Amino acid sequence: MFSWMGRVGLVFCMVGLVAACNADGDAPLTDDHQEPTSCTSDEDCDSGLCLADTQVCAATCEDTCQGDLVCTEGHCLPADYCDEGFGPGCAPTTCEPGCHADATCNLEATGGPSCACNPGFEGDGLDCTIVEDNPCLEDNGGCGDPELVQCDAIEDGEGGELAAECTTINPCLEDNGGCGDAAFFACTNTAVGEAECSAIDPCLTDNGGCGAAEFFQCDALEDAEGGHLVAECSVIDPCLSENGGCGVPEYFQCDAIEDIESGGLLAECSAIDPCLSENGGCGVPEYFQCDALEDAEGGHLVAECSAIDPCLTDNGGCGDPLLVQCDAIEDAEGGHLVAECTTINPCLTDNGGCGDPAFFTCTNTEVGVGECADMDFCANDNGGCGDPAFYACIPRAGELPLCRLALASCTFDYQPPLTHDVFVRSSFPDETFDLEFLALNPRDSSAQLDFEPYPHDMSSTHRSFLQYDLSSLSPGATIHNAALYLYVFGNVGDPGFLEIKVPTSTRDVGSFTWQNALYLSYENLGRTSVSGFTDGVILENIFERLSLAGASQRAIEQGALKLALISQTATTMFFSSEHPEEAYHPRLELEVQMCLEQSNAPRRDVSVSASQPDTVMSVPDYHVVDASEGDELYLRFDFWAVPDDARIVDVRLKLATDSVQGETSVMVDAVTESWDPDTLTYNTRPATSGVPLLSATLADGSQEVMTWESDAFFAHVLERYEAGETVDLRVSALQGSAVFGGRAASSTLQIPRLTIVYE
Repeated sequence: MFSWMGRVGLVFCMVGLVAACNADGDAPLTDDHQEPTSCTSDEDCDSGLCLADTQVCAATCEDTCQGDLVCTEGHCLPADYCDEGFGPGCAPTTCEPGCHADATCNLEATGGPSCACNPGFEGDGLDCTIVEDNPCLEDNGGCGDPELVQCDAIEDGEGGELAAECTTINPCLEDNGGCGDAAFFACTNTAVGEAECSAIDPCLTDNGGCGAAEFFQCDALEDAEGGHLVAECSVIDPCLSENGGCGVPEYFQCDAIEDIESGGLLAECSAIDPCLSENGGCGVPEYFQCDALEDAEGGHLVAECSAIDPCLTDNGGCGDPLLVQCDAIEDAEGGHLVAECTTINPCLTDNGGCGDPAFFTCTNTEVGVGECADMDFCANDNGGCGDPAFYACIPRAGELPLCRLALASCTFDYQPPLTHDVFVRSSFPDETFDLEFLALNPRDSSAQLDFEPYPHDMSSTHRSFLQYDLSSLSPGATIHNAALYLYVFGNVGDPGFLEIKVPTSTRDVGSFTWQNALYLSYENLGRTSVSGFTDGVILENIFERLSLAGASQRAIEQGALKLALISQTATTMFFSSEHPEEAYHPRLELEVQMCLEQSNAPRRDVSVSASQPDTVMSVPDYHVVDASEGDELYLRFDFWAVPDDARIVDVRLKLATDSVQGETSVMVDAVTESWDPDTLTYNTRPATSGVPLLSATLADGSQEVMTWESDAFFAHVLERYEAGETVDLRVSALQGSAVFGGRAASSTLQIPRLTIVYE
């Protein structure tokens, strides 16, 4: 068949080259310029070739052709022309037309495929007739019985005449075809005159004499001497076929046992224990146990795996089970159980002997050993003392911590944290605006404020709200003064007054909207004016009123002060806590008194001296403490003017030196037994703790008023107050000598003082 390019080329020649082609096929043959002519056979074309599929005469050529045509043996043909299997230059595939039935097609003949009559026949190959002198035509050519012997007429090599050739049809009919003893060898006639010999398989008859084929197998083996096959018998193992009928080999085992009657082997079935092979797939036998259980559906055995608890053997290697506990935990990598040894914690019993677990901790530091420590209450929530900015937590062994004032004075300035500052607007009744500015606008007033960087449309009523956290202040705190600082944008639309009010709502102002704030009731605290505006200037507005201090005082109980900023006349904007400059945030400053101070002189002050051990000393204006002479000072203070229900938060002891001789170390410790000031001598002086509550080193010749304080001294005074006892102290010198003023000193500044700070 022509390719599509070949067909296009032919059509192009037929249509476009009319002047170069001869329509009637009579033009002279020129290179690639013969006009194609319609045809039905090669005889119709001057070129001698009719292209059958297009019925067009092929053009002749010498070297080249137009388009995709190829010059093939003088004709312009498509490149795939020979795919048709005929034509000039193409290898023939058959004889055309076909040969006679008694002829053969010779494809290799010179000049192309041709037919030739078979031997014994004559003709041109298209028509063949029997040669009259074929010797096989009479009496089977003298070969004998034609059923036993075949006669073939073959050409004589010399004269070319035909001669008879005789061939035995089945040689096996005589002498077993020469195959040997017919008892051991078989002869098979495979073709005329041809025999094939094969050894007879003795196993094909009566199982070779081996016995019942169900139990015994017969194998044919070659005899070493005769070359024939002999039977070799063997017992059949029934387990080798379909597992002896026992079932799936994965689950059931077949064992061949001897059958007493037949002498053969019978199949004996048993369920396979999966645990006997690779521990049933459970893993390393050291870590996993495999148990074979019957499968409810299949009846076979399946492996049930379980992790071995190492603690069940020798306490998992952990040692004495009374001291060390073994826990089986899963290994992160292997998935098995490993022993985790944990020292048995003596702290779990009776808190390890450390004492009340409410005040002491027991830590298991080694096998069977617990280490005791005081409970650190101060580590969490400042021990319940409150804001650490106001109170210090002082831990005590076996007791709750003490809360001591951390302030230098009972009265101080305090700025409570601003927790919420938002504004609401009537045009968005359900929204809260938490932006970098706050806004106020009276009813039905509108303005566009462009104070950079916060331009804002004031086209509806605006109100702002503030909330300050007062939870750090104790309920007994007193607020003496309060001031609110606002920082107003300089281009306010209209000057006027801002009203400061307290809303009655219990909710945080951070959730206020116009809708829920509109119907609140308010306590009016006063108003402040907004005026004197200059573009680009930030105005500080201070609202300082006793009413604000009173509202703050009342708000301590609720833990928060809430303020509403409302304007009936002024339109203004001011900075919120979202603004990056903290100095312009709304600020509340309070003058707070957290406590009261009571300064008491000693009820009694007595000196004793080792130089006069039995002498009751008179009460002097000044007292000597001397390390070398054994001079000591005893003081007794009470809690006069301190309320019975007071909460003492700090104590201080003031002593004034009149003179100091040499560098002197002074110690104050607690008197631990009762004593009578009127009969006190050196020899009858009471016992003391010997543990310094207060101590100081005084310079030679110094005169100063010393105010002493310490956690230990605070704890001791508080303990005496709670017990309803006086505070009895000893002042002694460990080194050197000093003179202190007494309660009869001429200067009140030199009188000893115990200052008690309480709430």
